[in-house]
Amino acid sequence: MTPHPSPGPSLDKTLLGQIHARVLSQPEAIALWADGEGWTYHELWHRAQVMASAINERGGSSPVCALYAFRNGPTYAAILGILLAGRAYLPINPHWPSARCLAVLVQAGTDCVVCASADRSEVQDLLSHGALEDRPQILPIPEQDTAVPKQAETASLLAARDQPLAYLLFTSGSTGAPKGVPIAKSCVESYVSTVRERYGFCSTDRLSQVFDLTFDLSVHDLFVAWTSGAALYCVPDRELVAPAAFIETHRLTCWFSTPSMATLLDRFGLLDPGRFDSLRLSLFCGEPLTQRMARAWARAAPNGPVENLYGPTEATIATTAHVFDPDREAQGDLVPIGQSFPDQVIQILTDDGTEAAQGEPGELLISGPQLCAGYWRDPNQTQERFIRLPGSDAVWYRTGDLVHRDSEGDLHFRGRLDHQIKVRGHRVELGEIEAVLRSIAQTDQVAAFGWPRSEGTAQAVAAFVADSPMDNKAIQAACRDRLPSYMVPSAIRRLDRLPLNTSGKIDRAALMEQLDSNHREDGDA
Repeated sequence: MTPHPSPGPSLDKTLLGQIHARVLSQPEAIALWADGEGWTYHELWHRAQVMASAINERGGSSPVCALYAFRNGPTYAAILGILLAGRAYLPINPHWPSARCLAVLVQAGTDCVVCASADRSEVQDLLSHGALEDRPQILPIPEQDTAVPKQAETASLLAARDQPLAYLLFTSGSTGAPKGVPIAKSCVESYVSTVRERYGFCSTDRLSQVFDLTFDLSVHDLFVAWTSGAALYCVPDRELVAPAAFIETHRLTCWFSTPSMATLLDRFGLLDPGRFDSLRLSLFCGEPLTQRMARAWARAAPNGPVENLYGPTEATIATTAHVFDPDREAQGDLVPIGQSFPDQVIQILTDDGTEAAQGEPGELLISGPQLCAGYWRDPNQTQERFIRLPGSDAVWYRTGDLVHRDSEGDLHFRGRLDHQIKVRGHRVELGEIEAVLRSIAQTDQVAAFGWPRSEGTAQAVAAFVADSPMDNKAIQAACRDRLPSYMVPSAIRRLDRLPLNTSGKIDRAALMEQLDSNHREDGDA
């Protein structure tokens, strides 16, 4: 057994500094429960130091280190290890198609890929088929309790200060290639500080962890828990469809998921009144939360508030929040996205660039310390979405979300200004799907839609294709090789040609009407 860490160089209020303080003050407290076993703060930190030492010795010099791994104990330790090595982590889901994995690695420009020892040959095979200028070094996640030299421990803590980035995530991009969003440690520190003060997280809390590590909401889980001295409970993949028993068995105190997960529990009849009596806080984010679902969850978890959070990846996890009041008369079908966090600033602008009046819809713009500096190595996209407004020195992010503000100052989500949608909680650019479809179907006559639509989000993707020599099954099979499963069209409708509007563009409204019409006919049949 390795000795407990002795006090090292102080990192003050930095992200890792706060976690290190917990390691020193409560080394035997449970930091993580995963794969049926608990990890103490000492064990998690020590394994992270071993990972950091390996990266510093053999992991190249790129500011970003890719992490090709599933959610498990060693993976969480590897995330901390990458940060301790002074790198930003880039999560890659092994279930992704190889083409997407390679596209992300190429755009990131990393020279180091961390993975489980069991996945090393798979990563080697992946890299051998890629168009990488220099093949990255592959480092296995340490599996043994190896001693860390004192000088290596000190070097890691000091190196972590010098790297401004915390993580790099790739979201769906309209050009057909994913967009990289680099988030600085200062952005995460601002978010963590805000929500810890708002929700009072403490060392007796047990937080859920259900999000894939490529989803930015997972960042909340890890760093809110560990800076608070709380325990993070990783819900096993096999229980993600219906985690009710997991919540009850482990007496979780804080829940965080997309509304879709609550919807599944409701469909399975698992939201009995009072069932989740251990929960003191329930948070939802990632897609619209309906009044009906919020009310059902509030009945199941009566001992704490239900809150609806909102925020784009570019502004670090969440920037607004609303406390759901089950006794208040609803204004519409969706729970408001609320008001901005204290350090965040928002504006609502109409089409002509003027500030929207109360109740008037407009595009939501965000500024503040949680906002990233722009897209990774993509100045054109950065210039388009990150702007300066007349009379302001601040940088503002154009979310593309249509909202309005009510008389009490709460924001209400109205939809998207562009063709970016949410599919089962995942942000999806329909343009990316269409770019893949055009390539596969060998035609420019393609259009993709979120379908069917339900309560503010899409359950799947439907596509129209015209003038293609390929049949639908072949197109779908090829899409599965290049897109995550939630982006693969579940239905493809064939037309002789796609309708055009008066501007000569594909008439998306007419195509959507076809979907609506067919849906109504199917319902009447």
